[in-house]
Amino acid sequence: MSLFGKLKNALFSKEAVSERKEITVYFENGLLTRAVPPPGTDLYECREIIYNARYIVSDGRKYDLENVRSIESIRSPEFDYFDNSEIGVTGNLVYILRMKASRLKKDGKVDVAIALLKRATEMMPNSKVGWTKKDYLRFPDWLCETGEFEAAKTARNCIEKSFETTLNANRQLQLHQLENAEKLNTDLVEANYFCGCCGECAKYRGRWFSISGKDGRFPKMPVDYGCNCQGISLHPVIENISKPLYCPENKDIVEYSNRPFIDDRDEKEKEIHQHYLDRGVFESVKYQDKEDYEKLIRLIPDEMPKSFSAYRRMKMSETDKFLCISEEASKLGMNIRLPEKEKLIIDRYNKYEKALKENNKTQ
Repeated sequence: MSLFGKLKNALFSKEAVSERKEITVYFENGLLTRAVPPPGTDLYECREIIYNARYIVSDGRKYDLENVRSIESIRSPEFDYFDNSEIGVTGNLVYILRMKASRLKKDGKVDVAIALLKRATEMMPNSKVGWTKKDYLRFPDWLCETGEFEAAKTARNCIEKSFETTLNANRQLQLHQLENAEKLNTDLVEANYFCGCCGECAKYRGRWFSISGKDGRFPKMPVDYGCNCQGISLHPVIENISKPLYCPENKDIVEYSNRPFIDDRDEKEKEIHQHYLDRGVFESVKYQDKEDYEKLIRLIPDEMPKSFSAYRRMKMSETDKFLCISEEASKLGMNIRLPEKEKLIIDRYNKYEKALKENNKTQ
């Protein structure tokens, strides 16, 4: 094994992570700059050690990431763009706080983990990262797991409402990329090509656009484009320097960018997008089931199965035992029966997931 390989193995061993837990990680304008003591390799290679660090210094102020009061005092910085960091988005303060929170939760330090995730979530809108709704919903999901149902519902409603207005992730990302384009002194952006997008996004993917519309060779960038599906994103490109990422080799980028604006997805791509929509229903039902289960196990403990997974299985199969529980829940003002439409969607989702797993096994 090479010297570098031995060094890397040593850095990532459990013992090394434990020994380096007292490492202090430094940030300026929300970006990771260094770690003290130095971990012995570049920041990207040692990111697992950084995610495990207990102490950070952000813009000159030191915080203890395993102390709730200290966590609550973390000031939100004036975030710089993560592409100015040598390790990209993984060096963003919010990203690292979220990773640390996950490790604390795994170690059983749930109260501290939730406090840290809460503070990270509060900083997410200003962090220059295009977080998705699912990223934001991790916080109410964790609250629900601990039985904090009212707090979880309040947080979830706030996030849902925010995404209807100012927190649309794609709109956020587009704004940031336009600012990047201005810094690069370019009028051109490229839309990525994502096969799981909706029919509307499919019309735009893979093209180059002129931001101002003054470059007549390319279509004008759509104004206020933002879609709630997995969507597309726009990235600055520089003519004669940037190579088109999605344009077929036998086509000219100008020609490709001016192809008809139609939904050109094939059946497989439409199937992938439908699965994305089904997953949203699946996650929403699972969230509600978890909330119902935690309530019912306190109200009618003798009637309830011992585990949440057993409860979900009997609900989906509508066993006699579940129907009895449903009657008791109705007396308490709770409707826990799954509507037929949602049952069909979840059944379709599960079949697709099963097929994916079987396909992966054969590859």
